[in-house]
Amino acid sequence: MAVEGARHVREGRTLVGGQADLLRELGSRITHVHLLDTDGSISESDVSAFRTTIHRPFGSGAIDFDALAPTLRDVAGGLEWWTVDLCFCPDPWEEAGRSLAFVKRILSKE
Repeated sequence: MAVEGARHVREGRTLVGGQADLLRELGSRITHVHLLDTDGSISESDVSAFRTTIHRPFGSGAIDFDALAPTLRDVAGGLEWWTVDLCFCPDPWEEAGRSLAFVKRILSKE
């Protein structure tokens, strides 16, 4: 949304500072984090609900979590619950442990 503007109704509606700017703009209004990594591609389907970003295992997509983590920690680090989205992962149960370790690592960095 902040970087690619994928599936936006109007073109050119991204933020110069990307995801970090979006996090800062939303600030205290963030009450839930739905976290995923993506390669930026969109799933093609006849059902619009299934036309979403292709989710990748954490660290294998295009999101620079190391750069984004300080802002993410500042605005949402105190939230009790986060959702880790493994949609499209071939074996989400196998990936869950690695995903949890990845998220804990980026949130604990100083």
